[in-house]
Amino acid sequence: MKTANIFKAISGLAISALTLLASSCAEVEYPEHSANCELQKIQMNVRVPQPDKTKLVYQAVEGKIDHAAGKVTFDVPYNLSDDMDEVSDISKVYLIGSLPISAIVTPALGGLKDMTQPMDITVTAANGATKDYTLEARLKKSSAAEITAFSFTIGETTFTGISNPETHIVNYLVPTPDLFEVIAATPAVPTITVSPRATILTDISKPMDFSKDVKIQVKAQDGTVVDWTIVQTEPVMLDYGFGYVKKQYTRTADELGIAGTLDVRGMAVTKNYLVIHDRNFKFKLCDKATGEIVGEAAYPGDLFLP
Repeated sequence: MKTANIFKAISGLAISALTLLASSCAEVEYPEHSANCELQKIQMNVRVPQPDKTKLVYQAVEGKIDHAAGKVTFDVPYNLSDDMDEVSDISKVYLIGSLPISAIVTPALGGLKDMTQPMDITVTAANGATKDYTLEARLKKSSAAEITAFSFTIGETTFTGISNPETHIVNYLVPTPDLFEVIAATPAVPTITVSPRATILTDISKPMDFSKDVKIQVKAQDGTVVDWTIVQTEPVMLDYGFGYVKKQYTRTADELGIAGTLDVRGMAVTKNYLVIHDRNFKFKLCDKATGEIVGEAAYPGDLFLP
């Protein structure tokens, strides 16, 4: 009986082995090889000049890929360092690319490359399809011509401007009415900072009358000229919050009913009120225009609603 069972087990194993062998000999279906031979992404790593020549710092420059034209362009800043005048060196750069699955590129991108001349590469897809690209690097001078900082000083008062790069206007604020006459009567020499590599064409070494609009020309590294206007601005009274506001009045703590600064938990401006929150959880309501106390509230929540 045991012998019969052993033969049955052996026979079962033999049948299983034959079945497995037969299935392994069947033709295997592989997925079609990809025909994608388009470069997906490529960047150039250019060394940034350093005072310490032994220090290696690189900046990545993304390549702009034009698949239709088979061209990749790298716009490398003419000067990668704002502190050094050394021109960017594209004769020794590293290239890093991203390819479709199983695709290869020839010649290989590894190692230092000289990009002072165009470089041709070929991307080969998994199924053998190919696409040629020409890589070209060009040094591009900066077109930035912004006024990044502006100020002038009369006596002990310094007036600081706020630049708007979209309108090319610099607004400086006059905090108190008496200073308008001072500015009109006292021309001043401004201090102006512009974008790296840009220059100021207007002669700012002589005193200027900033009671009127003043034109300042700034020239970018690539030759672009931008006209800026310095504008005197009177602060406006705000309906909500704090900001650049003109001086309306001066009030002492006693006049506002405040024993001292430690007595104040918070302050806010809303609608026609200056709201002072004291440590007793009371809210004093002062006229925003005069500073006179006009009331008190336990919680003036509705005052802060639009």
